[in-house]
Amino acid sequence: MSRPLLDDAVFKFIDAKLLIHGCITTVDVSKAFGLGRQKVSGLFTKYRNAHPHNMHHDVHQKCYVRDDTFDAGYLTNISPNAYLDAVCVVFGKPI
Repeated sequence: MSRPLLDDAVFKFIDAKLLIHGCITTVDVSKAFGLGRQKVSGLFTKYRNAHPHNMHHDVHQKCYVRDDTFDAGYLTNISPNAYLDAVCVVFGKPI
């Protein structure tokens, strides 16, 4: 998978997890896509730079939490549940 496609898939995954669960961790992304912690951290940084009001890091919960001003800009034509199911099918890992 090319880098832009992978990045876009992860950004959609972040949106979906934040919509459904209200939070996300680097472990969530690592397990779903088989990526290393450093790559995932870089993707979180890119996501937060592009959408600074979508999530913030909660040090007590040790995760990123959905902000009140969240806007799922990456999930335009698909439901969050359908996207998470698709990731599970494509990458073969339960989420």
